[in-house]
Amino acid sequence: MMNQRLGEYSELLRRGFKMFYEMRYEPVSQSLGKQYRPHEVHGYYIDLSHKAFWKGEYDSDGLPLDRDGRGAGVVMPTTVIQKGLGHWEQWLAHGDIYHLKQAQILVDWLVAQQDAQGGWSSSFDWRIPQDRLVPYSASTQGEAASFLLRVFVRSGKNVYQDSAQRALDLMLVAVEDGGTARYWGDGEQLFLDEFPQNLMSIVLNGWIFALYGLVDFVQLDPIPSYVNALERTLLTLIAQLERYDLGFWSQYDSRGTIASPFYHDLHIAQIEALALTFPEHALTFNQIHGTWSEYRKNPFNYARAVGTKTLQELQRRPRIVTH
Repeated sequence: MMNQRLGEYSELLRRGFKMFYEMRYEPVSQSLGKQYRPHEVHGYYIDLSHKAFWKGEYDSDGLPLDRDGRGAGVVMPTTVIQKGLGHWEQWLAHGDIYHLKQAQILVDWLVAQQDAQGGWSSSFDWRIPQDRLVPYSASTQGEAASFLLRVFVRSGKNVYQDSAQRALDLMLVAVEDGGTARYWGDGEQLFLDEFPQNLMSIVLNGWIFALYGLVDFVQLDPIPSYVNALERTLLTLIAQLERYDLGFWSQYDSRGTIASPFYHDLHIAQIEALALTFPEHALTFNQIHGTWSEYRKNPFNYARAVGTKTLQELQRRPRIVTH
């Protein structure tokens, strides 16, 4: 019991320092993709080019290693996907064949690791809530589809499009049936859930990343079920966006968790990409983009957001692995 208490206090201190550190030295900003072209499967919506330069460890096959809840090195699909998209962006920007080869290695790993359901399990990821209902993430499925489809467009190899379709098929399965979709209002409302758990809490950036995957596939092959799903989740997102507005900052999820400065900036970039992607809804997205950008420029809002985020982190009971 004493060891557990000490572990919890240590985790609280770590969180407090993390928030203080973030206030002064924020992670690399993820702005609108520099190679992004509306209505083309080309560059990615968000600039992930820095993800190509992994600063952590690698396994014997050259794959990036994260750490699970017990500190063991694991290859996490989302890290692989984002690193792959980072190499893709670097290749588009500079034409360096090294980055294209690295992207190819990572996308082939992704195809090989896709399970029978069409997904990539994140059950070992300590960041996922303990009461999760399925081991999959809508964000991971959608980002994987976006990566796979970019390689498909260049190579013409159906294996990548097929893998992307399987990823999206699972993403659109209802959570209660093992997927990552939340259907409300007789199916008219469609939420894409990054971390499906007992108490539904839709993470905004994860929902949008998942939606991007649908956009990419529909641009290449407008399968009616995908077109319908895209329209439903887009209209649901538009209707729900005001719930993510705190009046001075954006929320990270629908449960009331405030976004860190990093995620607030990411929300702004994602909304900008949506305005370009869906010109018929540009007025709505541009209004939100402008409002949230103004929040970010206000030093009092920034200080309030960081203070609120710090308090939320300190009040949340730490998850400590003791065995």
